[in-house]
Amino acid sequence: RAVEGWQCAGLEVDAGTTYHTRALGRYTIAREADGTPLPAEPGGVTLRYYNNRPLGELLLAVRDGEPADGAAPSLAASLPAGLKTTFTAKRSGTLYFLVNDSPAQRLDNEGKLRVQVMPAN
Repeated sequence: RAVEGWQCAGLEVDAGTTYHTRALGRYTIAREADGTPLPAEPGGVTLRYYNNRPLGELLLAVRDGEPADGAAPSLAASLPAGLKTTFTAKRSGTLYFLVNDSPAQRLDNEGKLRVQVMPAN
């Protein structure tokens, strides 16, 4: 769901294993000043950016439990997933996805997308 923050994929990945992802769907990522919806797809909208990434771009991260004292949570080390990507898990853990948007701006988002994750052979 485009309106939510980090969302658990319900999938455990293994360190050193390579995975392919493919995302499908369209959603509204913002509204123009006149109320017109700004549509997006998992690749994001390159007319606007948040955290140096296209607004609405699909991101992924692996959470490997609670961080040690003083360490950043593993979700802080996100990777762009976009429409499709191949990544090698640096750590074992649970896979999460996020539509790139400011937490303060999520309430105007609508829609959802589907992500397929497959181990590379």
